[in-house]
Amino acid sequence: AQAHRPVGVSAIRRAAMAPAAGAAAIFPLLLVAVQSAAAGVSSARWRLVGRSAASSWTVSRVRFRAASQTSPGTPGWEPCGNEIISMPWRGVDSDHKRTDGSAFSGPNTVHLSGHRTAADAFEDNAATWESGVACGAFDDDCYIGFRWFGTQAPREASGPNNDFVTLSTLGRTTVAPRCIEMTQSAVQGEFAHKVIVQFWDQSLRSWRNHTAFSSLSGGTSLLQLPAVPIGNGI
Repeated sequence: AQAHRPVGVSAIRRAAMAPAAGAAAIFPLLLVAVQSAAAGVSSARWRLVGRSAASSWTVSRVRFRAASQTSPGTPGWEPCGNEIISMPWRGVDSDHKRTDGSAFSGPNTVHLSGHRTAADAFEDNAATWESGVACGAFDDDCYIGFRWFGTQAPREASGPNNDFVTLSTLGRTTVAPRCIEMTQSAVQGEFAHKVIVQFWDQSLRSWRNHTAFSSLSGGTSLLQLPAVPIGNGI
């Protein structure tokens, strides 16, 4: 699948549920265009809310990317920088392995076949995540996201790079994505026509809207986030 940019600008003991994907050209319409040179929003938890999926929202891959390290106009400039690593925790299967946090999803009302979970959308495998139910046009019931923590270290300074332990108490690490690559099913009824990017506001202890993208179709979309959140009313 080829990513297309929007028109405009942008403890740990749970997994969740998981789906099939496809590929198609998409030109999502960003509801409002805002751009700033300031640093983007930083939060330990980010999620995608899917709306208007007639049967079940199906997502095969989600990647968060940081801001570009080069300036617009520079030869070879790209709007998105390096991937923000999000290797998901998978319970006992993750013992002594490097994990960056945990994936989560909702509404968690259907048990997915094949032991699929939200973690599958953050790894390169053949599994997919799905909501299991239709997603409405005006609610936040269908979502998939990731929470980061940053208190892991190699078990031994000179040991293998796949042998990690958590230091002291579980801590958070905040990230500031400026792009999100999302691959959803190309089958009619299995992709969200609208996706809202939300971040967790620790001071308010609630989710806040960042940017909404509409007119989505199936396949891979590149969702570019403005540095300044558009906020409510989207």
